[in-house]
Amino acid sequence: MAALERSLQATESELRASREKISKMKANKRKLEGDKWCLKEMLDASEGLTVKLELQRPSLEGEP
Repeated sequence: MAALERSLQATESELRASREKISKMKANKRKLEGDKWCLKEMLDASEGLTVKLELQRPSLEGEP
């Protein structure tokens, strides 16, 4: 009986550890998704600026 109780306690402990790990992984995923969104916004902004500068280049270089 004691062995069964120890086994149950060990299993419950493993379950708690697994749940904590899953919780941390979910939090990390949310953070990474937020970082991804910010990086995409920055990329879009820099691509827009690049297009704008490319369109201005001929007038800055004195080309007709």
